Amino acid sequence: MDTIELKQIIKDPVSPADFQTIQDEARDCLEFGTIQDKMDFADYISEILSANGSALDKANAEMLDQYETLWALLAFGAFVAYHSADQDNLIRTRLLFAVQRGFETDDIIRQYYYFFNSDDFISYNLKLFVKSIEQNTETLGDFPISIDGKRMLPQIKYWVLDYSKYPSLVARRGGVERLNYINHSGNIVQLTQVQRQNLLEILKFYDDLQNPSRPFLKNEKADVQEAISVPVDVPAAPLPKVPQPAPQAAVQQNFSQPFANIQIDIQGKLDDLRKRTQE
Repeated sequence: MDTIELKQIIKDPVSPADFQTIQDEARDCLEFGTIQDKMDFADYISEILSANGSALDKANAEMLDQYETLWALLAFGAFVAYHSADQDNLIRTRLLFAVQRGFETDDIIRQYYYFFNSDDFISYNLKLFVKSIEQNTETLGDFPISIDGKRMLPQIKYWVLDYSKYPSLVARRGGVERLNYINHSGNIVQLTQVQRQNLLEILKFYDDLQNPSRPFLKNEKADVQEAISVPVDVPAAPLPKVPQPAPQAAVQQNFSQPFANIQIDIQGKLDDLRKRTQE
């Protein structure tokens, strides 16, 4: 069902029964929904968190985390339709979080190849996100890492810097080079196996953005038309909004501040997507 129908049957989104319904519908949306469906659902979850985030942080931290997870997965699931500033924010502040929750970064690249025909245009735009990763401030690990004799916070931007400085016999790095870094860099010792897998996923995304290639797309044109099946008169709306609970509430620390002013021009972006898929 769409979010309008869902809102009509949900009475209390923080009750276990209603939360289970929302979670089930969100999972279906992630698997089968269009770009617009995912944007709408992300906005709905944002509304729930804005109204209930403070209370959930005190009473049910697990449900709060699950709502945040759904929000991030839906946002990345509709990544291609967002304004460039919003895309930059997502990668700089929520990429690791999404990866830890099961998001596969290949999906972002697939979205671009679904929506656009020009490989040069796609390559140019994807390479812009390289800098976004290089500015990511999410933390992976509990101890500082050493780069050129200097101690750095274990943030993604410094992990990527350490990786880029690690010796490589080839200019275009791939799976072999990433595994060599993961298996031999002294900084990696502090990471658990799961954390290493998360870092590998991000490093793969980092490499793929610099040298993107068109994946095999079945029924590409049909998928494009389905993905952008949005009514022409859909108004622009700010999506997704970041929940803003009371100033002293601890839950504020759970949301990255750069998201506070996200404004997404959906109609303009989708119109642009339609024009480019017709070129």
